[in-house]
Amino acid sequence: MEVFVLTKQSSILKTLDYNSETKTLVVEFTTGGRYRYTNVDKDKFLSILGSDSLGSEFNKLKVNHEYEKLC
Repeated sequence: MEVFVLTKQSSILKTLDYNSETKTLVVEFTTGGRYRYTNVDKDKFLSILGSDSLGSEFNKLKVNHEYEKLC
């Protein structure tokens, strides 16, 4: 199982926690909300990490995946 955690700076994303086995991405926003996104392919997650703008790339992902608010 691979688990990745964001350590880069972003104006809207505080943390990204990705589990490649379950294909889940847990996102904590700088505003404090936490959400779980499902069926996220590893390549899509890595494209966020490799982008110049994490928030912009994440916005492309979030419109195509189901999610639930965690807190």
